[in-house]
Amino acid sequence: MDDPKFWGMKTFKSWAKDFINNKIIGIDQPGVNDFIGNCSDDEINDLITDGYMSRAILRNFKQFAYDMKIGDLVVIGVGQMTKFNIHSIVKVVGEYEHKNVGGHPRHYRRIELVDLPSSPIPYEEFNRLSRLEYLSKYDWTEMMNHIRQSNI
Repeated sequence: MDDPKFWGMKTFKSWAKDFINNKIIGIDQPGVNDFIGNCSDDEINDLITDGYMSRAILRNFKQFAYDMKIGDLVVIGVGQMTKFNIHSIVKVVGEYEHKNVGGHPRHYRRIELVDLPSSPIPYEEFNRLSRLEYLSKYDWTEMMNHIRQSNI
């Protein structure tokens, strides 16, 4: 098995809580249904042209579905657009799934909890983190050191 990748995910406070309770992480976007393997390039371009998603959002969905793997670690952050508060750290234990059952998120992966601080920990270095980003090992190590120092 390959070494795990590290990811940062920014989400709503309510979703972060639901992620832990339901043992999933996920992303969603109105108009974006099960495109993984089911949409042609033309159909995906139509989603972009029609304003359902930008190329940046498409990139997030592709990373979530294709690049994220079982065993990868994810830091879940919450906060205003320009804030990142570490909510939890999880390990991916499931493949990409999509269910269009009216709930959110419809695009998800199963996870197990690694760490849940007693309260969110502000982490300025990730303040501009988007919906989903790959993190370097250096970024991950620095963040973990910050968590340890915050818990002293």
